[in-house]
Amino acid sequence: MLIWLGKQYLGQTDKADHTTGGEKIQHIEFTVASKETIEVTKRLIGDPLNERSN
Repeated sequence: MLIWLGKQYLGQTDKADHTTGGEKIQHIEFTVASKETIEVTKRLIGDPLNERSN
């Protein structure tokens, strides 16, 4: 209730910082893992998809 009152009567607002340090994002690069890389990773750390279904 106090938060609502502060926003209504004192003009307080929530701040959301969505900056990148002043630099514009020009390019984002994504890499697709090969099947071999995925299998090695599953052997090393387990398969989270199979663990969730158990």
